[in-house]
Amino acid sequence: MENHLTGSEVPTFTPCQNYIRGAIRRANYLYIFGNTKYFKYYHTNSRPTLQLGYPKDIAANFEGIPDSFTAVVTNPYNRDMIYFIDDQEVYGGEDKGGRRTN
Repeated sequence: MENHLTGSEVPTFTPCQNYIRGAIRRANYLYIFGNTKYFKYYHTNSRPTLQLGYPKDIAANFEGIPDSFTAVVTNPYNRDMIYFIDDQEVYGGEDKGGRRTN
């Protein structure tokens, strides 16, 4: 398991700048995508905990993804790929922001 924040260590801020564009779950991790940042939470039956080093910039970790995407989904057959949907276009990307956990 990766390092994660617990209890009083969890920062108090408004997630995703008051706008959530999408959320995906991969194994015990929940990713929430906002306007310019994304958050990674470790999630089990208890309260989700924000992982160290997050939030991260979407543009820095997913190259070529437009700022105007409106939804995010994963491929059920290849969970390494994350797809960003922008109106009628679909962009594929892989998280370059850290260790992959599927």
